[in-house]
Amino acid sequence: MKLFLLAITFCATHIYTECPMNQTLAYFETCYEKLYPATENSDEAFAWFSDIPHPLFNAVMHLSCKDVRAKIDALIEKVPANNPISFWVHPVNQAEGLVEILNEKGFAPIITCPLMTWPVAPIKALEYDIRFVEENRDPFNRITGEAFHLDGIILQKYSNILETMDLEKYLLFINDEPVATGVLCPHGDIGGIFNIAVLQEHQKNGYGRAMMTFLMHRGNELGLKQLVLMSSPVAEKLYSDLGFEKIFDIEIYSR
Repeated sequence: MKLFLLAITFCATHIYTECPMNQTLAYFETCYEKLYPATENSDEAFAWFSDIPHPLFNAVMHLSCKDVRAKIDALIEKVPANNPISFWVHPVNQAEGLVEILNEKGFAPIITCPLMTWPVAPIKALEYDIRFVEENRDPFNRITGEAFHLDGIILQKYSNILETMDLEKYLLFINDEPVATGVLCPHGDIGGIFNIAVLQEHQKNGYGRAMMTFLMHRGNELGLKQLVLMSSPVAEKLYSDLGFEKIFDIEIYSR
């Protein structure tokens, strides 16, 4: 299953952000909340549920509580009817027996994704034809839908969320044909990177790297201090080569 990343961050006032590892997750949750308000944003949980019927758009990203079973049940009750839900399992969670309880309730791991960060610095963007997406969003939606295997209703609902937000969406063109996408979500001095997607027939040509260096350069232009992203397993090496550091792996459980 390919990971879409949409995603990024928690309020900096939370106690758990004092640790750099926790702070990176908080940055990421904050970007998600900019996309769509969190269902719960507390010391016990960060739960981000939408009306999109896909587990990655209905996620409990952080769980720290004593009565884990009761909290899981309460969060499941908040998910829109018939929507799948996912729980993120990672070192920041303080929820004893979380994996065992999820297994009991029919959840299973679907993907393991690295959470990565980069301290913004001057970087030279590769020279490609990359354009800001303005009014015609059809090519952007078509590429992300194809790359992440999103069907009509999921793609439409996700696109509707992106339409309402102050994001920077970009397309990379080859011979005047759009072949790759990327999104930068600035929030304060933090930026989230999402939707690095390349059409299948144009993969392995360096277009993903070109989009990434462009967004990293753009983050520096905007005066951002940190960029965060959640990688797919196959893209981790690309991001590492570009200077991103893995903070920890996130194992995503869904049912």
